[in-house]
Amino acid sequence: MQKLSLDALARELVGQAAGGEKPGDSRVSRTVVGGHEKALRQTVIALAKDAALAEHASPGEATVLVLRGRVTLAAGAESWEGREGDLIIVPDAPHSLTAQADSAVLLTVVKRPLSTGRRSPCDFWPAIAGSGARTSTRFPLPTAVAVRCGSNPPPFGMTEDISQNGVVPVIPEA
Repeated sequence: MQKLSLDALARELVGQAAGGEKPGDSRVSRTVVGGHEKALRQTVIALAKDAALAEHASPGEATVLVLRGRVTLAAGAESWEGREGDLIIVPDAPHSLTAQADSAVLLTVVKRPLSTGRRSPCDFWPAIAGSGARTSTRFPLPTAVAVRCGSNPPPFGMTEDISQNGVVPVIPEA
């Protein structure tokens, strides 16, 4: 088990962000749990007064817990102000975060799963054209590629879009 003082870390990072000598130094962050390779990531982000995280999209569900100061989260025409102790649920839309005072927040992100459907090991076995299945015309591929399980392709709709996770949808032979 590990223990971490978010208050002490927020104080340290706010001091670094507020003391930045260049405009780009006005924000500092440290990941405290997880990372880019994990589903859960928690990061303490410190912003000097008037510093901002430009509009961006979130890779999953997210919350912002204000540890120090005051921030504004904006998404489109809506905005939410958060003060110390407030929890802001980040909308599933492009958003930005601006510090109204020297501030620190705990950003918690849980990445969206690549697939919302059920998967089987058969979804991951690629086979080249001539295998008895055709690829969907929605995805122009240089080589016809199908996902097969044994000698039969899975029914159309059982596999995922290639744009989501690298698995090609298959249209069964007529």
